[in-house]
Amino acid sequence: MAISSEPTALLTGDSGAMPFPRLAGDVARHTPPLQHRHSERGDALPLILGQNAPNPHDGETAIPFTLLHPADVRLEIFDLLGRKMAAVVRKGLGSGEHCIQLNLRGLCLPYGEYPYHLHATTTHGVHSLNRTMTLSFSLALAE
Repeated sequence: MAISSEPTALLTGDSGAMPFPRLAGDVARHTPPLQHRHSERGDALPLILGQNAPNPHDGETAIPFTLLHPADVRLEIFDLLGRKMAAVVRKGLGSGEHCIQLNLRGLCLPYGEYPYHLHATTTHGVHSLNRTMTLSFSLALAE
């Protein structure tokens, strides 16, 4: 897998709550990383989302994904109440494997699970996938 060395823009979240279906993160977590998923018609979905690594993590982690078509990408991280904690935007990514490196230490997030959503806007539409990451208790306190 190619790991991008491009800088990541980290935008802190807003105070507005966004509903998050708890089941979606749990289901996505059990899907093997970078597995090709198919639509109801049998077509390959244009977006493949891998599990972040390392997981659990202490604030630094990487999220791998694959685009089947060029796209603008938005990654959003939520707490379990559905509040957006952070967002990363990457514009004009080509098709292929990509990775977003995150450093969430400055946000002082408490340990626990954080659902993340990846949205890809292509000429074929907007496609989204979800997973859940875990911020480790013991490593978070060592900071």
